[in-house]
Amino acid sequence: MNNQRRFSITKEFAVILLVPQPTCRVEHQQGIRENTKIKPADFFDHTIGITYTRGPVQDIVLWFTPATAPYIKTQHLHHSQQIIEDTAKGLTVKLKLRVNYELTALLLIFVPNIVILEPLSLRKSFYDILHKGVDGHREHDSLRPSL
Repeated sequence: MNNQRRFSITKEFAVILLVPQPTCRVEHQQGIRENTKIKPADFFDHTIGITYTRGPVQDIVLWFTPATAPYIKTQHLHHSQQIIEDTAKGLTVKLKLRVNYELTALLLIFVPNIVILEPLSLRKSFYDILHKGVDGHREHDSLRPSL
């Protein structure tokens, strides 16, 4: 069975689901018709994961520790990845992506071996996520009976 991607598009974002479909189709009230406007390969070219956001394609600049650098160099995070600087102090790379949930989740895997340098909006939201996580753990620990 050949699995193709099926698109569900709303005003805010699009989601791809893997379903057995010979082509990309759009469902509407009159039935299903062939989609001739969206090219799936182009539509998600600047996206990680299945969530498409309407935000702009941005330069995502990341710094990784020397211990993580070999992994990042051999297992690219995205096909747009370019090495900006590779020194004994760490690896700086640039990606051209739309910021979405999956990108943030992927970057969280590399904590504490990553620093988001650009864009500042992604850096701030990443920082907020980390602090909420720490605060949640502290709150949980204060409610948990001691062993």
